[in-house]
Amino acid sequence: MEKNKDKIKENNRQYQLKNKEVLKEKRKLYRKGKREEMDREYQRNYWRKWRQENPLPERILLTEEEKKERRRGYYKIYLENLTEEKKERRNKSVRKYQQKIRGNRPKRVLLTKEEKIERSKEYKRKYYKNMSKEKKDELKERKREYLREYHKKNYIKR
Repeated sequence: MEKNKDKIKENNRQYQLKNKEVLKEKRKLYRKGKREEMDREYQRNYWRKWRQENPLPERILLTEEEKKERRRGYYKIYLENLTEEKKERRNKSVRKYQQKIRGNRPKRVLLTKEEKIERSKEYKRKYYKNMSKEKKDELKERKREYLREYHKKNYIKR
């Protein structure tokens, strides 16, 4: 503990000896009442000097695709951590914005989740109804094949 205190005191003394003129200027400005201006200027100079001494490491210099990927990841995390109330509020604002932008276009964009599910089921029914006989047979065969494979994998012998 004592060693650290002594080190800190020594560093402060070295700093004061090195920057005697700068510290005198600061004191003058403080006395004149230009403290805020001086603080802002000091901060600017400090960060400018710091950036020159410590350039960005290679890992931070990302390409555009990497930046987009990062943003997507952060956005996913943000959406996962939203509470139900906030999700509802967000969905409402999105719908309002879409309605404002799209105006009198079809209402399909402004549907709720349940309505979207119903609509997709309806589309599937229509698609299946209008399908040719060969396509229907082919689809049935694929389903059967899939179910056979599924049951083979998940069959438990007793």
